Amino acid sequence: MRSQYVFEYTVPADMSHYKADAFVVWCFDDRFREGEMAFLAHLGIGHRDPESPAGGAKIFFEPEQEGDRDFMRRELEKSIRLHGTEEVWLFTHHDCGACGGFARFGQDRDWEISWHKQGHRNAREVVQKYFPQIKKVRTFFADDRGIIETTEM
Repeated sequence: MRSQYVFEYTVPADMSHYKADAFVVWCFDDRFREGEMAFLAHLGIGHRDPESPAGGAKIFFEPEQEGDRDFMRRELEKSIRLHGTEEVWLFTHHDCGACGGFARFGQDRDWEISWHKQGHRNAREVVQKYFPQIKKVRTFFADDRGIIETTEM
């Protein structure tokens, strides 16, 4: 018996092998997805290996369980091996429930961004420790106005 499609592409999927421009980790919170996708397109990131755990980059600097960080490290290892990934882009965002929400910071944006920047620094250290072959680890914070790069602090 032949399988029936429930949806057919108007353009077939490109099945050729690709090199990932970046391994991208961002939160599954959909409020920021459109802006983040536009940002990646703006910077010319075409092929990406995306991961969307709750809290995004938090999985590297404050995982709920150590096994969570181990899982993400295994995913990055596969991205490097299968798609030649050389860059890692890590995102967190304003009012993230997995990070305690805006209330955790007493509604203080400066405190919130400071906390995320420190977490980003720690996340970069974790990635660089386990994957010294990665050429660049970039970190970003998204809010209702846009995206702030926190890589150089």
